[in-house]
Amino acid sequence: KAPSSSTGEQVGRLEWWNENDAGVMAKIAVDRTASSNAPADLVFSTSANVDTTANGGDGDITERLRITSAGDIQIPVDGDKLQFGAGQDLSIFHDGSNTYLQNITGNLILKNNSTDYIIFKNSDASTEVVGNLDVGAGIDCTGTLNLTGNLSMTAELNFVGGSDTSRYIDAQTGTADGTHAFQIRAVTGGDSGHEVMAQFFGGAG
Repeated sequence: KAPSSSTGEQVGRLEWWNENDAGVMAKIAVDRTASSNAPADLVFSTSANVDTTANGGDGDITERLRITSAGDIQIPVDGDKLQFGAGQDLSIFHDGSNTYLQNITGNLILKNNSTDYIIFKNSDASTEVVGNLDVGAGIDCTGTLNLTGNLSMTAELNFVGGSDTSRYIDAQTGTADGTHAFQIRAVTGGDSGHEVMAQFFGGAG
């Protein structure tokens, strides 16, 4: 179909119809506010069921992607994916409730060349790291893991490697007068039910 223009919000559009001219299969439209000279958006739409489109119109057509006049790229349908790679290996999408960065081939690597680490922030940017980081299949740390809060686990903490060697737990505990100690505790009934199983004192003396 040749480009056509309208008097509403669409100031011009290019349509692709099915072989029987029964409905629009795809459409690219230039969209802006009616009776306005404001810059326009470029809108890409497709139809999943053109055969039932009434009277050869585009009532069943759905907007899939929009490039705004400000240069933003929008995918306005929940669940529709922005995919990368020859096998669509990386997908970014929002399902209406959560946002997903999904990789199906190789490793998912987040890299910042300027600082060599990634900072996770809350929506209000008040803290550097979100409260919980859930790693379902485990995490490999080849350097130092620095924690400023608590490390909570529902499974085991194992110190294993490729060979038999010494393993260390370093703790800064203060003086040897019993004021501070490295403690191993059992927990029953929540944080208020700690039972000291072992104490290790360090420092001078």
